Amino acid sequence: MVPLHDEIHSLRQQLGMPRRVFKEPELAGKDRTNGAFREALKDRTKERDELREMLARMKLCEPICADIHKLRDNLHLPKRQFAFEELTGVTSVDDRTAERAHLQTIKPITEDIASLRKQLEMTPRNYQEVELTGKTSIPDRVKVFVSSASTFKNFVRNEMSSKKNWSKRTLSILWLRRFKLCANSWVWDHGNLRMMNSSDQLPSKTDARSWRT
Repeated sequence: MVPLHDEIHSLRQQLGMPRRVFKEPELAGKDRTNGAFREALKDRTKERDELREMLARMKLCEPICADIHKLRDNLHLPKRQFAFEELTGVTSVDDRTAERAHLQTIKPITEDIASLRKQLEMTPRNYQEVELTGKTSIPDRVKVFVSSASTFKNFVRNEMSSKKNWSKRTLSILWLRRFKLCANSWVWDHGNLRMMNSSDQLPSKTDARSWRT
C-alpha cells in the first residue's frame, strides 16, 4: 500500500491538487481483515489509475491550450483561463481540440472582413468574446463577410458606371478586391461570389480598365 499511497500524492502534486489526507480505513481496510485490506487496495488502485488518466489528458491539452492562447492573442481576445475540469476531464482533449479548431476557422474569416472593411474605408471592427467564440459565431461572421462583399460589389458597379476618370488608387483597389478577394481565395465570377479553383488565373492590373461585369 505504501508505494500506491506515495504515487497518489505524487500524481496529485503534478496535477496541482492539494495533498490527500487518508483516513486509516482507506489504507488498512474498515476492520483490518485481509478482505477489507484487499478492498481498500482495490479502491486506492482505482484512485491512482484515475489520477494517471487525468494527468495524461492534462499533458495532451497543454500544446492545444498553447495554440488557443496564440489564436486568441491574434484575435485580440483576453487570455483564456482554463478550469481544472477543462484540462483533466474525460472530454477535455476533445473539447479543447474543438475549441482550437473553431478559432482556426474563424480567424481567416475575421481577416477577410477586416480586409474588406479596409478597402471600403470603414473603421476596424472590434469583436466581443461571444462574437468569435459563441456557437453561432462562425455563421454570423460569414454573413457579415458576404454582406461586406455585396457592399463592395455595389461599389465596383458604381465605379464602373461612373464617367469620371479613375485614379491610380481606385484602379488598384478595384483590382485587389476583384481578383484577390480575401485570404480564403474568394473571387467574383460574372457578378457572383464563389471559391477560387485551380483553373482560375489572376489577370494583371492593366486589365482593370476592361472590367464591365
